[in-house]
Amino acid sequence: MNKKNKILYLTSYILNPQRGLTLIEIIISIGILVVIGTIGTGAFSSFKKSSDLVSAADIVVNNLIQARSKTLSAEEAKQYGVHFETDKIVFYSGTTYIAGASDNKETTLPKTIEISSVALNGGGADTLFKKLTGETDNDGVVTVRLKSDTSKTKTIHIRPVGLTTVE
Repeated sequence: MNKKNKILYLTSYILNPQRGLTLIEIIISIGILVVIGTIGTGAFSSFKKSSDLVSAADIVVNNLIQARSKTLSAEEAKQYGVHFETDKIVFYSGTTYIAGASDNKETTLPKTIEISSVALNGGGADTLFKKLTGETDNDGVVTVRLKSDTSKTKTIHIRPVGLTTVE
């Protein structure tokens, strides 16, 4: 094939309107996209659940810190505490938790998360902080976990001095 014929062949190949993809090429391309999409979705879902777990632990800790801080600052001359339920926590004022009180602030946890256990001294599901010292008689452990994988947990330790740590 001489140079002129090669150019004509290449030109006709490039400009040929009948050239296209075969069915097998399309099926393989779609298969590859499906595999990549499945891997990406699984990774994102796992990341979202882990993020929800960390977020829920942060919500619990932040409410405990806020209750202790407001008690120590004697805001409105009240004591503050946190009440724990399976799917939410309630920031409250006063010496006891009263469900439905107008000044309660409920925070619902992400739908993928639950409070699996509350083990506080004195029993119950409330941590109340003392004026002047910020200490609590309701120290103990609150555990949050993924509903879909109960082995994934975050444990919040409430110390008698009122400070909290997360594991």
